[in-house]
Amino acid sequence: SLPFAARAQQPGQPARVGVLMGISDSDPEAAPRVDALEKGLSDLGWHKGRNIKLEYRWTAGDPDLTLVLAKEIIELKPNVIVVHSSPAVAALRKLTSTIPMVFVLIADPLGSGFVDSLAHLPDVLLQ
Repeated sequence: SLPFAARAQQPGQPARVGVLMGISDSDPEAAPRVDALEKGLSDLGWHKGRNIKLEYRWTAGDPDLTLVLAKEIIELKPNVIVVHSSPAVAALRKLTSTIPMVFVLIADPLGSGFVDSLAHLPDVLLQ
């Protein structure tokens, strides 16, 4: 079975991934996180500029900007959204339930109400 983005991708069109980061693009952690995401995707056969388009938005921890950028990401109609920070996940979940989301660095996704169960997470994520 193909990953969701591959199944939803239009022939000849790169898969579109919205990335909503809870930090500023000038934050010292920004570049390492972007590098890690892009390397991980590349290791899986997704290459920026060839078969995947990454649309980054940076909230800098601003709640008002988070909501504006969450709307902007959704309007891009991405195949999937990668989200960093609980406020960004919360904003996106208020706006859509149809676009798949992968969230990272969320302390308590179950307690925050972002997921109903941890039953389907890979074992490596639960360690």
